[in-house]
Amino acid sequence: MSASMFIHDTKEVKELQNKINKLKLNSSNQKKLLESIGVEIESQIEERFATQTDTSGSRWADISAKTRAYYSKKGIGGSLLSRTRQLRDTIESQVSSDSLLVGATKIYAATHNYGDGKRNIPKREFIGLSPQNVIEIESIIDDFVEANLKKAR
Repeated sequence: MSASMFIHDTKEVKELQNKINKLKLNSSNQKKLLESIGVEIESQIEERFATQTDTSGSRWADISAKTRAYYSKKGIGGSLLSRTRQLRDTIESQVSSDSLLVGATKIYAATHNYGDGKRNIPKREFIGLSPQNVIEIESIIDDFVEANLKKAR
């Protein structure tokens, strides 16, 4: 991914990494598990675009009156950060046998995710993990382990 941003070095991610590492999976199984987690995180991000909420469940800041007037004048409609889907459609995950990267490839993704005070662009976080997201990922890990135990029997 070029011009990407990633979820990394958070307490939650480190805990999930430790949980996966303790499983001592072979590289093929670890890659399958990471692929499943990547699909889930992409789905979680897609949900944030649909609900226009951040990882804490708070609504994104609305567009400014100036931007609203510009859009109205130009006849531009659609929902916040999804008018053209150009940003939303670049959400992707990449997996190797020992890593998972999830991000957005648009150069301006970080500006919207973290905000930019100098340009008066509010934070509209779409990439990140909520506590519920972590629970869902832990469930994927647990289900993966259970399915592989059944195969081994």
